[in-house]
Amino acid sequence: MGKPKRESVSVSFHYLLRDNPDEDEGFLPFTQEDFDQLLSDIESQPEPDMGDPLVFDRVRLGALVPFLDMQRKSIRCVFGKFKAPYSGHSFDNSEKGKISAESVNQRIFNYILYLSNDGKLYVGAQYLGNYGGWLPLSLALKKMLGQPTKIASTSFRNDLIYLEGARPKELQVNIHRQPEKIAADPKLATRAMFALQRDEKGDTFEQDARSNLLPLLGQSRDKIRKKVLESLHKNGLTEINDEEIEKCVLIADVNGREKRFYFLDQINVATRFPIEVTLNEDGHPLTKPTREKMYALLEREIIEKLSAED
Repeated sequence: MGKPKRESVSVSFHYLLRDNPDEDEGFLPFTQEDFDQLLSDIESQPEPDMGDPLVFDRVRLGALVPFLDMQRKSIRCVFGKFKAPYSGHSFDNSEKGKISAESVNQRIFNYILYLSNDGKLYVGAQYLGNYGGWLPLSLALKKMLGQPTKIASTSFRNDLIYLEGARPKELQVNIHRQPEKIAADPKLATRAMFALQRDEKGDTFEQDARSNLLPLLGQSRDKIRKKVLESLHKNGLTEINDEEIEKCVLIADVNGREKRFYFLDQINVATRFPIEVTLNEDGHPLTKPTREKMYALLEREIIEKLSAED
């Protein structure tokens, strides 16, 4: 039995949608039959023959993902594991010596699939530290579902889970001025970046950022720009208008780690929800509690919140 590790194991959530060829907008829901066929394809996929050069390359490039250990929770929900490939650079191993750049290292991760009543296919992908495999997993699922270019994936991002322990230390603001404004004020270039930082004496920046900026996550761009402008004006940067603000990043210490909060950028990077579980002697999370917590997070953080918005 291993020892519990905080913030080592996490899970990201996404959903897949299929384009509707008969409509300009909207999507074609996945059916129970589609879901059952996907599970059948996963279960029937043979173990890749890594001695075959063509198969080896497909695994190395993530075009072929090995699946294993499938467990059906209900008619609409299933757990399983998959192997994500890592290759491209050599490294030294204390037991095996030098591992060549041409070799393929495969790490095993848990996943969850859930078919919603409205035909979305929700996917949860487990991470261990910085390692994970959402990209090859998504490509494999799209291929099995048919016409991968016609299936879109959406990732869930929720920076609010990091707010409780956040200590803001720097605000970076990029501005963009139109040419006519530059002509009127030659001291400013087309684009410029301003940074407000927390000083060692402990000024009011941290409290101001926690009270006025962090709560803006997920708010409208206009509202964010106005609040950011207030912070800039408060710190003496008065020659800036809110419509000139094109990028805003708040850097904070969160539980001993640096975290960047992007306020205006549409970054499709999924939030990794931490899971506190025990690791086995191989350093992998125990399967049963990991799957239980992945399902609980899917229900609480994704399905219930989306249902509340409808």
